[in-house]
Amino acid sequence: MAQTYFKKEYPNVWQRSSDYTLEVAKAMPADKYKFKATEESMSFHKQMTHLPQNLSFLSEKITGEHPDFFQGKEPDRLRKEEICSILQEAFSHVSRLIEEVDDQRLREEIEFGGVMMPKENIFYLMRDHATHHRAQAIIYLRMNGVEVPEYRGW
Repeated sequence: MAQTYFKKEYPNVWQRSSDYTLEVAKAMPADKYKFKATEESMSFHKQMTHLPQNLSFLSEKITGEHPDFFQGKEPDRLRKEEICSILQEAFSHVSRLIEEVDDQRLREEIEFGGVMMPKENIFYLMRDHATHHRAQAIIYLRMNGVEVPEYRGW
């Protein structure tokens, strides 16, 4: 039952989250991408490049393959347009994984963070992690007087 729910509902949940995150990435003017809220915090640029890095890492937990969304490019040197394109590619990659993963693989147990869990939980972690960094990015938009895209929830 849980896997049926996941396969039916999660693709749309992921798509809405991805679309909203991409809107946030596009909303920040290119000349503000290096903005940091505090000295120790990630810049907006780093928030947005960290997301595909994490999606690659977490995808590997599901498939065993580690996609290189940056195609060998140095993340710190990327321009806004390149970052948005890479984000879109990473989100689309996860969308394909969601569609292609079978129930058996979703139920497979792995150790992650010292806890045994089904691989299905990695998909929820992907969304939670993206939400965490998107929320920080939204604060950065507000600190720079940039209009925040309208929220889209569940």
